[in-house]
Amino acid sequence: MKILNDLQRHYARYFELVFSDQVNNQVRMLISQKYNALRTIEFFMFEDFLQTLPDSAQQCIKHYCSNGKCLITTAAFLRLDVIELKTILSEVEMEMEAFLGAKTINNIELARNEKDVSEALAHFKSNVLKYQVSKMLKRPY
Repeated sequence: MKILNDLQRHYARYFELVFSDQVNNQVRMLISQKYNALRTIEFFMFEDFLQTLPDSAQQCIKHYCSNGKCLITTAAFLRLDVIELKTILSEVEMEMEAFLGAKTINNIELARNEKDVSEALAHFKSNVLKYQVSKMLKRPY
């Protein structure tokens, strides 16, 4: 789950930097922008995106994250073979990568100003809109 690991690692780093006293105000604005972008992605991925997955995949992701990303512990808890768990997690990661965009998190990391952060989120935002429209169309009237 490279995407989730990268997302959480960068999110935690920017969280520390945003509230650090050793960052000047100009840099703090950019860090805050990056932090908010990553927070938006993390919230959407854990709240909305996971809801679209089958229950078995949701359980795998939740237990994998809560068990400190240990495959053996998660597989034992879910009574799955480790290879089976790896297969499920890699399928979910491919879906996340397609939805989020392969380089979105990296592009946010490399952004030098607010415009770069917005451009890095362009693919993600368009997919969120498509997701919300499809979700609305599935609702009965």
